[in-house]
Amino acid sequence: MSTAPNPVLGYTQSTEVTGYNHAYQPTGTQIVIPDSEGELAGTYAYEHGYTKETGLPFWTKAPPSARSSRNA
Repeated sequence: MSTAPNPVLGYTQSTEVTGYNHAYQPTGTQIVIPDSEGELAGTYAYEHGYTKETGLPFWTKAPPSARSSRNA
């Protein structure tokens, strides 16, 4: 896990790779936003897929945004 300040947003966030494929490419990542950020706080998980032919990034499944999940 890596932790770094976000100078644009003014808080520190943690990022972690949660899985790798056979080519050591990340298949899952998560970002942790601290509780001090109120409604945005939480863990946001992402999934990643790659093309079989070239191994280039093909898709990313992102979590719903805090705004869209509040309005749902």
